[in-house]
Amino acid sequence: MLQPLIGSHPAIVRIRSRLSELAHSEKPLVLVGETGTGKSLVAAHIHALSPYRGKPLKAVNLSTLSDRDQRIEIFGAEPPELSTTRRGILEHPATVLIKHIDHAALYIQESLADALATGRVARLRSRTSMAICGRVMFTLRSDAEALLRRGRLADRFYDQLSVYEAIRLPPLERRTGDLEALVREFQKGKRLEMCWQRETLEALSRHKWTRNVNELRGYLESISRVSPEAGLHRPEVILMHEMLLCIEEGRERPLGDMLKLLKCHIVLRARNRTGCNHVAAARLLGIADRTVRRQRRGGKDNTRYC
Repeated sequence: MLQPLIGSHPAIVRIRSRLSELAHSEKPLVLVGETGTGKSLVAAHIHALSPYRGKPLKAVNLSTLSDRDQRIEIFGAEPPELSTTRRGILEHPATVLIKHIDHAALYIQESLADALATGRVARLRSRTSMAICGRVMFTLRSDAEALLRRGRLADRFYDQLSVYEAIRLPPLERRTGDLEALVREFQKGKRLEMCWQRETLEALSRHKWTRNVNELRGYLESISRVSPEAGLHRPEVILMHEMLLCIEEGRERPLGDMLKLLKCHIVLRARNRTGCNHVAAARLLGIADRTVRRQRRGGKDNTRYC
């Protein structure tokens, strides 16, 4: 079942009011927002109202693929590139969601810009081209202009993206008025007492919750056996629950990135437990002390729930 698009922030209200309009447009769309702000959820709502709603939403996360796999996923391929012919995602008559397009190699972005401009795509090792059949949407974690300055977008592809409408989803820290509604929605059906919800909201307010919606869900899942206040000091547990939610709901999340962050939090927990004694913390975890020393103290990822 599709989750509702919760919130009274003007940007969320505006997106919700335009869902039907956006769903019936054939033009490509760019969804911009930090990880966990709900880009995939907005794409799912648009798909559910679109002419393609009877077909699955086709999504590919380019941040998890090699250059070769990116090319095959987007454009498809024929022998001898592959043993059998494979259609690219752009050939499907469906809603197509290409996540993190800035992770694609620049030459792939340029080829994609050409395909979007002409409305036709050619498989690798093919001499013919096929029409782009579906509605294409892209996601970016930050504005295209900023990514262009950092060399993450090819000039030609940036010019192509600039033609399309960009929908920006604000981070949850700018949607403080939506926090209560989200907590109530995510705890719905769990038979929790009202005092527990109040305690949760008070704890989040005291600590000035700065992370996004997916992490909020992970936090709410993690406090079933501890108080809301204590749960905010257990980032590694929150992260584990967030990972499990992604798996249960079929949402893509790069395992390598999550494990790296989880390792960071566990090392920090051991270091704090031993009074910042790197050798003792390393012995506690059964790892080399240089691994403990390498963890940066006070970085954004290390303090994200504190």
